[in-house]
Amino acid sequence: MDPSFRVVLYVLFLAMFYSVTDAGFFSAVARLEKLVQEEREIVAAVKQHIQNGGKVSADMKRYVDSFDDNNTVPEPDYIAHHPVRAYFLIKRLSKITLSETKKLTGKEVQLPTVEDLHMTALALIVLQDVYSLDMRSLVQGQLVMVSQSTNGAEPQITEICGKDPTFTLDPSDTYYIGEVACKENKFYQAVLWFNLTLEIMREKEKSLLKIGDEQTDRPGPRMRDVLLKLADTVQKIKWDRDVFMAVSKLGAKKTNAEGLSHLSNLLENAISSLSKPIRTEIPHINYENLCRLGVLKNRAPHPTLTCRYVRPNPYFYLSPAKMELLHERSPLVALYHDVITDKEVNKMKDIALRRMGRSPVVADDGGEMFSRTRVSETGWIFDTEHPMIAKLSRRVGYITGLDVNLPYGEAFQVLNYGLGGFYEPHVDYFRDEQPVLLTNGQRIATFLFYLSDVKAGGATVFTRLNLTVPAVKNSAVVFHDLKKSLAFEQDSEHAGCPVLMGSKWNIMAALLAFVGDILTKNRQLPNINAIGNPFSERQLERFCFHHVPVIGALSYSAFSTNILAYKAFDELFTSRHLVVANCLLLNSHLGIGLYLFNTPTIRAANTRWRVAWSVYGSAMFNFGSILLWATVKEIIPEHAVLRVGFGVLSSVCFLLVGKKYLDHVDTKLAKSKPKQK
Repeated sequence: MDPSFRVVLYVLFLAMFYSVTDAGFFSAVARLEKLVQEEREIVAAVKQHIQNGGKVSADMKRYVDSFDDNNTVPEPDYIAHHPVRAYFLIKRLSKITLSETKKLTGKEVQLPTVEDLHMTALALIVLQDVYSLDMRSLVQGQLVMVSQSTNGAEPQITEICGKDPTFTLDPSDTYYIGEVACKENKFYQAVLWFNLTLEIMREKEKSLLKIGDEQTDRPGPRMRDVLLKLADTVQKIKWDRDVFMAVSKLGAKKTNAEGLSHLSNLLENAISSLSKPIRTEIPHINYENLCRLGVLKNRAPHPTLTCRYVRPNPYFYLSPAKMELLHERSPLVALYHDVITDKEVNKMKDIALRRMGRSPVVADDGGEMFSRTRVSETGWIFDTEHPMIAKLSRRVGYITGLDVNLPYGEAFQVLNYGLGGFYEPHVDYFRDEQPVLLTNGQRIATFLFYLSDVKAGGATVFTRLNLTVPAVKNSAVVFHDLKKSLAFEQDSEHAGCPVLMGSKWNIMAALLAFVGDILTKNRQLPNINAIGNPFSERQLERFCFHHVPVIGALSYSAFSTNILAYKAFDELFTSRHLVVANCLLLNSHLGIGLYLFNTPTIRAANTRWRVAWSVYGSAMFNFGSILLWATVKEIIPEHAVLRVGFGVLSSVCFLLVGKKYLDHVDTKLAKSKPKQK
């Protein structure tokens, strides 16, 4: 397929993708941040309307009153970045009508839907389940993670945020969350939430004697309804004959305190025998353990962790990349720090926010679909849209050594995760049963930027490698999707952990190889090992025999000023002038020596003589120049500018004459060789 035609298909795909986004307030925290601001404008408009003598509905009046009670903190992040507070935000706004809001504000507004409330409740279910959050603390707006010990020791308690009395879940909230868990077939989690509802109700009523007491003035679910719902859910997990008989005996009677008490005791015994189900479709236990590890701040560093400065490309010579090697064996996983600037981050966010839509997953047939296994929104950005983005794209190429231009590099996918946003374990390469999408290319490497720090959660975990990569702002994790043999790198399976608190922004850059072209045209797969190594073999050769000699030549010219204009050199570098002078001389020796080492004439000898002749030639050239400059220094007037000018000019002449001489010798040597027949 012609590359230009691939680009056309790619653009058409994006146009179709943005036409159906299926996005909601739950699918991106950025939308919640904007909603907090819009809510304040709505409340201000409604209050002004009431002050002017206007009338509003009872629901609108209750909404405004609840806003006053729960929104004393001005920062949007305080609401949008906390799962319980965000739940209350969605709940409040979902109870007012869109038509009345438009009429009172006089402008077009978007309000949360029933689905938003459902998905927000589901986020609380997922967060509690994955991070083992203490449910009694969660009810009070406090996030406390309980990590069970495997050796029988006391569980580790990690407090992520304190209690918030203004954001406390009541029985109607916990009961609703339990119903959502039932609808999502998460019956074990539903049992926990229904049982929590009973505990809260019992604490409020303070006596089991009031179990069957029908109080019509009490809002929220009735104790009888909660018990029956809990019994039904328990039966779906594990059928219990005694529970079944107790429910049957209750019949249609509304007041049966003895029967309800008996059912409550039976349910307590039945629940104590339940255990959390293990999901077999994904390595779920390891996934959750790694996610919890990402939250812990006091985890010990990996024993084989190595960090270093690397120069995978001459672009990084003056400012080397900071690489943290996380997994050296196949697949390579490396974390690069400070590879994107705050200015670039803000630019990418600004562009992406205008075009974000619900993130799809690849279906088994290769098509696109929305799934509960991925809660985020994506905005696609091409590197041709802005010079700053093009520069970022080139940086990806410099680090990986791969071609990042279309069709070999996909457009940037800028992602913002939703409330409790996550992406369950998956691989980035396209499986055999999936038709290769759009470009018929296979993903060989993934470059994942982190555009924000996350207060808690949101780590990237590699389930098969037992590896956790926390979200560190301005860093990027790089890993291989294919082996060098083009086989699938199954150990590259990874997941995005649920965002427990905060907002997570990513940029994904997937790099493609056209496997069909490689196989049919005998092309080489790009050197993806350059991602983790400071230099590939070709880059190392270019660095040693091109860049180092250039630096050596510059150092040689600069060193001339130390000989001819010593006072000016001393005033410039003060107490460090000797260190600087020695470094310049060392660079000059090294650069000229490596240049001689790689000339055709000397390259024809064995390594031992190549080293000896290179060292000898470099020493004669440098020390001969120093002797000449020291002699001329006694003749030239003591004028700093004159002496510096002479030093630079003479050094350039010596270098050019020396290079011309070596080129002449190499040419003569080449002509003297007998031609092969």
